[in-house]
Amino acid sequence: MRTSRSLLVAGIVALAATSLGTGCIEDDRTFVITQNQIPQSKCTITTAASIYRPRGTLDVSVKQGYWLYPLLVNNLTSTRSSDKEPERNTLHMRGFDVEIDLGQIPGQFPDDLLKFWEPTSGVISPSGSIASILKAIPDRLVQLLNIPVGLKPLVMISIKATAKHAGGDKESSTFIYPVDLCNGCLVDLRTTCPDPAKDKEILTNYCGTPQDDPITCCTASGKTKCFGTAK
Repeated sequence: MRTSRSLLVAGIVALAATSLGTGCIEDDRTFVITQNQIPQSKCTITTAASIYRPRGTLDVSVKQGYWLYPLLVNNLTSTRSSDKEPERNTLHMRGFDVEIDLGQIPGQFPDDLLKFWEPTSGVISPSGSIASILKAIPDRLVQLLNIPVGLKPLVMISIKATAKHAGGDKESSTFIYPVDLCNGCLVDLRTTCPDPAKDKEILTNYCGTPQDDPITCCTASGKTKCFGTAK
C-alpha cells in the first residue's frame, strides 16, 4: 500500500510540474516583446516587423536616458464566433518591469534606478500587435554615471510587459536588449545654440534624442536642447 500511495503522489507531482511548465511555455509564446522598433518620420512608431534595431547606443554627454520602442505581440487567437459574444483574449496593457545590468561600470547606484516598474496603456487584440514607448534607462541614472571619453561599456536591459487578461494578470516573456554607452560618440554638443535656418551643419534625428543616430545639441539658459527633424 505504501508503494502504491508513493507512486500515486509521485505521479500527481509530475503531472503538476508538467502542467506548470506547459503554462510557462504557453505564456512565452502567447504574449511577447519581439524587438525594438526604429522611429520613423516625426518620431512615429510603426508595428512593421522589418523596422527594428537589434542593439542601441546612448550618448551620456547630455545626461538623458534611453528610449525603447518595444513591439508587443498578442499571439492568442480570438474567442469570438459571432458579434454577440465578448472577446476574452484581448490584452489590456498595464506596464513594464525593467531591470538594468550595468556590467563592469563602477559605482554604487540606487536600487530603484536599476529595477523599477513603468506604467503604460494600450490594447492588443488577439493575433495583433502594438508599438509602445518606454524610458528604459532613466535620466537620473545617466546623471550618476561617469563614462570616460573613448570607452563604450555595454549595458543589458531586461524587460517584461504585464497586461490584464480575462480578469487576471498576464506577463510576457523576458526581452533582453543591449545598449552601448558612450561619451561624445553621437552628440555634436555646442555651448551656444545655432540657428537652423542659417546653420547647414546641424545634425538631426527623427526624435531629437541623443541615442542611436548622430545629433546636434546645445546649452541655453542652463538647459540642454537637441535638434529633432520633421522629415
